[in-house]
Amino acid sequence: MKNNLVKILATLGLIIAIAVILKSVFGIGKIGLNNFSSKLPILKCEIFDPNAKNTINFYDLEKIKNDDPTQGMTKEERIELTKLPKLEMVTFGDNVKGNEYHIWFKNDVDGMHKGYNVKINKESGIIEMWFPLPIPFGASLNQIGEATSGGRYFEGECIEVKRKNL
Repeated sequence: MKNNLVKILATLGLIIAIAVILKSVFGIGKIGLNNFSSKLPILKCEIFDPNAKNTINFYDLEKIKNDDPTQGMTKEERIELTKLPKLEMVTFGDNVKGNEYHIWFKNDVDGMHKGYNVKINKESGIIEMWFPLPIPFGASLNQIGEATSGGRYFEGECIEVKRKNL
């Protein structure tokens, strides 16, 4: 009985030692960890531009969500964050009821809001992108409306792609 216990402990020790060596020397051990914990897809989206060649954009929604500085903030905290000068960030929204993903690219330069919005329908894969004209800080609702209507709008289609561990 004592001999069997020693063999079992020795085998477990050997397995642990091999796992530590593989992880530290070859980086094996974390492969696929993000794949199993990831709930959001990577999307390959083709944007249709009637005036130019269609473009392809990839959106790793899990990464965008994890990098979003507003995750866990209250509405008031988000409002205060957006008032900071020279703000550059990407935020993510997962509208469960509306069945849509929302991505906002914000970039404030020289007293102007320059950025764009992306909306992706979860069922159809249809992507809509709005590129408003630059909006001055403290703009009125009328100015924001004019910048949005004067901007550019594109549609496209997204498909889910598999995560790859390269």
